Amino acid sequence: MNTSQLLNLLYTNRELIQRNNLHAVEHLQMLQKDYTHVADEEVVLNIELNKSLAEWHFYSRHNSAIENSLRIVAKYSTTKYQNML
Repeated sequence: MNTSQLLNLLYTNRELIQRNNLHAVEHLQMLQKDYTHVADEEVVLNIELNKSLAEWHFYSRHNSAIENSLRIVAKYSTTKYQNML
């Protein structure tokens, strides 16, 4: 699977999370399991930010979502994908 296809899956996952679709968490877990080895920075950022969004929407773990987001912002502060952060 190329990066463009993977990013489309991640965008779909984000939409599922925002719509509170119960399959979103399972879909995110599958994406994490299958694609955490991908080194593309945009993919990594999308996966991590989807994790934060899922923590917020589905589990109401606000502190965990904020901590993960802040960790990602700090780690990728010089990324070329600043708009995503």
